[in-house]
Amino acid sequence: MVIEKVLNNNVVITRNLSGVETVIMGRGLAFGHSAGDEVDESKIEKTFTITNSNNKIDEILSEIPVEHMLISEKIISKAKITLGKPINDSIYISLSEHISAAIMRYKNNKALENPLKWDIKRFYPSEYKTALIAEKIIFDDLNIKLTDDEIAIFALDFVNAQQDGQTLALKMTEIMQEICNIVSHCLDKTLDEDSLAFYRFITHLKFFAQRILSNTHYDDNMNMVLKSVAEQNPVAYKCTEKIAKHLQNNYNFKMTSDEILYLCLHISRL
Repeated sequence: MVIEKVLNNNVVITRNLSGVETVIMGRGLAFGHSAGDEVDESKIEKTFTITNSNNKIDEILSEIPVEHMLISEKIISKAKITLGKPINDSIYISLSEHISAAIMRYKNNKALENPLKWDIKRFYPSEYKTALIAEKIIFDDLNIKLTDDEIAIFALDFVNAQQDGQTLALKMTEIMQEICNIVSHCLDKTLDEDSLAFYRFITHLKFFAQRILSNTHYDDNMNMVLKSVAEQNPVAYKCTEKIAKHLQNNYNFKMTSDEILYLCLHISRL
């Protein structure tokens, strides 16, 4: 493999056998080398491809200490087992960047405030548990104890990495939070986050939030069934109407009868 670009002494960009742009990491891998030189394969510690390369990615990678990138790789290796789902290589960049930034804030005694941390924890429990693995590895390797606010950011990295690299998780979380607040207010109760009904409700909301942001809809042919459900569940239906109005006003998303029906049924179980 031939070096195409040196990002720092430990990170270079090259191309694999298929011609795909690839990042290679290793301690001292690029020391004394420049573009056009052969890669010393004995020093390679991690390789991953870049699906959407740009100057910003190059800049980010050049500024991240190799120690932080290797910690990120260790975390991701465990995360793949814990989540049991495909993870996009984009997480090697996003997680490394966020870990490095969190460590710098810790060293500079600067606290990060993440107002969505509790919602991230309840909406994405598997990803949050995975982020706790990151917390432990960082503590074990560097003796650095990060805050819950930072851990929640790591959780979003794992959410994004399961969505083909899209960066919709933060906005999805905001939408889910808004809907949950409306439901809690309508029902005049705190939602039982440990219940099976809440778990099913949140699972529904994740896909619903994705459709809102992509402006895609279910069919609109359940009007007769919806009328019957509305009569049997007036409180849940009134709550769903408020949600529909909120989404129309704030996201220009008009819910179909099918979407209103499914959401109403989930709310009725709460």
